[in-house]
Amino acid sequence: MILGLALEFYSIQQTLSSGGAVSAAIKARCKIEIDRIEKQFEDCIAFLLRVLSSKLNVDTFLIWQI
Repeated sequence: MILGLALEFYSIQQTLSSGGAVSAAIKARCKIEIDRIEKQFEDCIAFLLRVLSSKLNVDTFLIWQI
């Protein structure tokens, strides 16, 4: 999922940095897409942190049980 977001972001970046003139409508749409990608990325990172935190808590609990 994170790789897909990175590819989407790269594609939008290429659109904005293309040599030709980019219309205001395209720039606005790209901004909306960038905001969406940032939100999804933040959600992915939050999920991964919850998983890692849970794993650390379980491992710590198991160590103390030994």
